[in-house]
Amino acid sequence: MIVFLGSKLFGQTTLPVSNSSLEEIFRRKQLMSDTGKGDLSNFSFMVRPIELEKFTGSNRKLFINLLSVEHLEQFNPKVPLRYADGSMYPTRGWQGLYAIGAETRYQNFMLRLRPEYVWAFNQSFPTFPSDHYNIIWNYYYTWLNKIDQPERFNQEPIRKLFLGQSRLQYEYKNMAVGISTENLWWGPGRFNSLIMSNNAPGFLHYTFNSTKPIRTPVGSFEWQLVWGGKLKNSGILPDETNRTFNGRFVYRPKDSVHQRIFTGGIISWQPKWLKGLFIGTDLASIKYKKSGIPSATMGSVFARYILPEENAEMYIQYGRSDKMATAWNLLEDTIPRGYLAGARKLFRISSRTKKNPSFLQLGIEVTQLQVPNLSLIMQAKSWYTDNSVRHGFTHNGQVLGAAIGPGSNSQRLEFSWVKGTTKVGIEVERLVHNADFYYNYNMNSGSKDFNRQWVDLSSSFVWSFSFKQWLFFGQVSFIRSINYNWKSLIPQPVTPENYFSDGWDLMNVHRRIGFVYDWSKVLERVKKNKRNNLK
Repeated sequence: MIVFLGSKLFGQTTLPVSNSSLEEIFRRKQLMSDTGKGDLSNFSFMVRPIELEKFTGSNRKLFINLLSVEHLEQFNPKVPLRYADGSMYPTRGWQGLYAIGAETRYQNFMLRLRPEYVWAFNQSFPTFPSDHYNIIWNYYYTWLNKIDQPERFNQEPIRKLFLGQSRLQYEYKNMAVGISTENLWWGPGRFNSLIMSNNAPGFLHYTFNSTKPIRTPVGSFEWQLVWGGKLKNSGILPDETNRTFNGRFVYRPKDSVHQRIFTGGIISWQPKWLKGLFIGTDLASIKYKKSGIPSATMGSVFARYILPEENAEMYIQYGRSDKMATAWNLLEDTIPRGYLAGARKLFRISSRTKKNPSFLQLGIEVTQLQVPNLSLIMQAKSWYTDNSVRHGFTHNGQVLGAAIGPGSNSQRLEFSWVKGTTKVGIEVERLVHNADFYYNYNMNSGSKDFNRQWVDLSSSFVWSFSFKQWLFFGQVSFIRSINYNWKSLIPQPVTPENYFSDGWDLMNVHRRIGFVYDWSKVLERVKKNKRNNLK
């Protein structure tokens, strides 16, 4: 139901960090200078969610508005596929998400309730093999003891309700302070982010942020400060907790008493003298509340350069997984660093006079989280893990940043045809799982079996299109997992004759389909009918 109390319809468009292709559509429109009534040129798309349109009419009356409906279903027939999907889980079988909500405003106060309901069959699938030698399990637990990232989320079907993209805030000019459970995305990446993405569900936090770029004599700024964030543990024990090596248990219990608290922030600056350039930095810190244990800290610096005249963008993010990233500590030797870099170019293939042109889109993104040297591999100082806060940078059992996870690397290439909100294309990716663990156990166990990296090769058909107030989107991915879970099928001992034999390979076909239903056109008709009735 919608309630109008006042002479004007109060409207605001918020672009949430979600599973739909809405963010991608608006970011692409920025490159094509196709912004409709709104101006996207000053938005960095590095501090998200984004409020695209501010209310300019009278705000002294109560206004209630229904938000868009979102539904997403995905299916993994053999093994889970981990990627940034918010409240959803990496599970096998069918899984679905439903989101609906409403927003109300009175004067400078805004309350948005948009809960998300998730269900999943959560079928069993092969996990880290029990027949791996004890010494391999020992090095595997070197990582599991420093992060809360279960392979499987219990053994029962999942039914869970999240507060989702909900927020209560007080707005003043172009700033707001409030409390929220929204997903956040910090940094320029399209598919990954080093510090904060929507890979995990949103967590409860306080926020002080800009609601649109704030102009100053030196350029415009966007920022967000988050504190009091309540991170939840998965509560799920890893496999084989009773396994021993050299007379001791490889599993070390984590702190289950103290609450983990998240504090962090991001700032982005668009210099006045360099149009299209955005630079910034972010920082995240997690600690066990009232425990006396040192905090875990990580941070990055980043930049994004857009060229609307060329319909192109370039971006990079470079960070440290052990402290804040600054100009004077990023180039130090033997630091646990990671980086992300990408570019995209749209080639116009229709007449320049055409109002709704079509483009060929070519994009690439590379993410490198593997530590850069032997010393760090031996210390197991991977991204999202920590020696003190041993649940790591996770919430609800999933990492807060890049979906590829600790020690992993990804190269992603995209080629598609786009026109307006329509997109049809192919994405290919090579994902190397936790190379830090792989090289650590190979060097320390004496196996020297450097032919068993776990690599996923995927090819995806992706599409999206709109029809009236509907936005439909979907994906079909063919994924070949080579040496799944670093499993070798070679008989022992390894010899030159069998060294290059096939490992444990799996083929998985991931499918997902979803829609967003926008109430705005329906509400416009309601408003029009009301006016006609009043006449």
